[in-house]
Amino acid sequence: MATQAKTDLTLTMKAELCAYAHTSRHDCWAVANIKASLFEPETRVPIDVVAVIDVSGSMAGVKLELVKKTLHFVIGQLKECDRFSLVTYDSNVYLKFGLIKMTQDNKAIATSTVEAMRDGSSTNLCGG
Repeated sequence: MATQAKTDLTLTMKAELCAYAHTSRHDCWAVANIKASLFEPETRVPIDVVAVIDVSGSMAGVKLELVKKTLHFVIGQLKECDRFSLVTYDSNVYLKFGLIKMTQDNKAIATSTVEAMRDGSSTNLCGG
């Protein structure tokens, strides 16, 4: 059975200035935002995601925190039929865990493993 998609669109505009004189010609700069309603099909093909993350010293601080935040988002979006794996590297390569189905329990394991990532030493691009 086909899924009927909700097709609502919302358009908002914000002009650079709040008012323009109607007596003369002006260039008008504005930002337009178009927002579509969320569409998620009832079923989709399972996916495998392998995240290979640089945790060398150059990733210390904000860079590594942004990577962690991104991985938390990805993990949260995966369905139980999907599989996820995490590989990290600095001067060595580490398989944190192989492909595992993203059940609630495995999502918790993946999330805690991501949170435990720390920056290390130099980068080994040829390892593994």
